[in-house]
Amino acid sequence: AAAHYVPNAADNPLYDFRSGGLIRWRAELLAFLMHPRADLVNKIRRVKNAIGLRGSFVGVHVRHGDSCRHADLSSYRPLCRSVGDYMEVAKEVCELYEMSRVFLATDDASAVEYAKAAYPELDIVHINMDRRELESDWFIEYRMQAARESGANVDVELLADASIIDLLLLREARAFVGEFSGHYSRLALEMMVAYHGYVPPFASIDAPYGLNGAMPPYAGPQIY
Repeated sequence: AAAHYVPNAADNPLYDFRSGGLIRWRAELLAFLMHPRADLVNKIRRVKNAIGLRGSFVGVHVRHGDSCRHADLSSYRPLCRSVGDYMEVAKEVCELYEMSRVFLATDDASAVEYAKAAYPELDIVHINMDRRELESDWFIEYRMQAARESGANVDVELLADASIIDLLLLREARAFVGEFSGHYSRLALEMMVAYHGYVPPFASIDAPYGLNGAMPPYAGPQIY
């Protein structure tokens, strides 16, 4: 049987991987590596039914917590933006593409409360979980390592489960709002490309999508 593999990006010009560029190569790689098991697919279906996530929606990723601490210490990483910055763009995207439902993926419990109170015209849905486990200015990877070494009460399985489920729900969105200074938002967009088969409308509230600051012709810092 023929081998199943994704061609090496180094063997392809940056803007010419099957005319899709780097984002297409990354999407193909993610589709190859992150195909969910049947039990996870069933779990995602149950979660969607429980939170009422159906039809077309805009995916929004708001990363606060330890990411803000990283930004404060960094000489190059953009500072954290307010929830309102994300939601103002999400509202504009909803109006532009005639959608009203927003799936909000975040590590900040107050972000969910603020978004629902400030944008009653939007149907904002999210995973129902205790997000206090995610609230810390200590980098999450260090917390998880320390928990394993000390036996501290950090629910590593909950953290991993919530991140993966959020990601797999974001990939089903018809448009996306996030921050491309962080890996998670870029990963979400790339998984959307793999899931839908095309680059969906997207907006980054800080950095553009690209490689080392490059701006390929298929992507832009905003959707407009």
